[in-house]
Amino acid sequence: MASSRDSEVEKLKGTWDYIDGENFDDFMKELGISWVGTITFSNGRWVHKAVDKDGKVAMVERYIDEKGQQQVVMTCGKVTAKRWYKRV
Repeated sequence: MASSRDSEVEKLKGTWDYIDGENFDDFMKELGISWVGTITFSNGRWVHKAVDKDGKVAMVERYIDEKGQQQVVMTCGKVTAKRWYKRV
């Protein structure tokens, strides 16, 4: 038997589209994170570039690879991280 906690968690699962927000930039600044970002989509790739107040650049690139998996490549400074996702 599912608990009410489980049913509440189920309500949060799934795919969501961003609609609107408020005070997110102020929230991030309060945390000490100050970024300016751009989002582009070209050649089948979604690219998010962010630059902090000191000029540090972070890039997040998403695309579908040759195996049909979503690949996410994150680069900041000398560090590059990769994640793969399969469609469910």
